[in-house]
Amino acid sequence: MNTYVAFLRGVNMMGRKTIKMAELREVLAKRGFKNVQTYIQSGNIVFGCEEKDSDTVEHMLEQIIEEEFGFDVPVLIESPEELEETLAGMPEYVMGDTPHNRVYALWYKGKIDSEKLAKFEAGDYSPNRYSITDGIIYFASPKGAKKGLYTGDFEKKLGIVGTTRNIKTLERMVEMVKST
Repeated sequence: MNTYVAFLRGVNMMGRKTIKMAELREVLAKRGFKNVQTYIQSGNIVFGCEEKDSDTVEHMLEQIIEEEFGFDVPVLIESPEELEETLAGMPEYVMGDTPHNRVYALWYKGKIDSEKLAKFEAGDYSPNRYSITDGIIYFASPKGAKKGLYTGDFEKKLGIVGTTRNIKTLERMVEMVKST
């Protein structure tokens, strides 16, 4: 049995793409997933699955959600080890003394266009801090998301699609994995 952590993009936000987590747990259990746990309503899931390929698991979850709930939801899968690497990879200068609920990891797929990246990096976003790596953008918004950088800023300016979680949520997901 393989353990996975899944992050659903854009569910239960402002009344759109509503998925009750209790219902999602039931659906996944009926579809053969084991020890399904969720954390808060934004689509954070820990579960066991026989499938060994994480890309296949992503596609399975996307298909199940479309079939059962009627809409397309991108899913990002991390193994427990990858999740711990994501947390460990947080640059200290991004984290600073910012509370964990205002420090984020944004996963994205594909490559960022070099011209868009150069234009983005020429901007002044202080007091916000960020670090763009291959597949993950770490960022801190010390004054909160409404006054700082957020997923939409990176998506629009860099031409990417991603999903974001704050460090507090990621730490909780690691705890959930360890308790299974």
